[in-house]
Amino acid sequence: METKSSDIRNLLTVTLGISSQDMDKLGENDDLRSFGLNSISCIDLIVKLEEENGISISDEDLLIDNVCTINNIGNLLKRYIS
Repeated sequence: METKSSDIRNLLTVTLGISSQDMDKLGENDDLRSFGLNSISCIDLIVKLEEENGISISDEDLLIDNVCTINNIGNLLKRYIS
């Protein structure tokens, strides 16, 4: 099972409240902290990633840098989804 960029984008729309217009402009490596990602929303995002993908992300991976771009989120998920 692979998580697609579109799935990540949909989750970000809900979690961060990013408008669809802004989401369309968001590049794969754009920093989500510019769109409201902070320590609280980071944890919310990680919990939703775990729930949606049936995974448990280890404590050492609970870093904002692991979820600050769409590419980083995809790379994080690849390590947990086989």
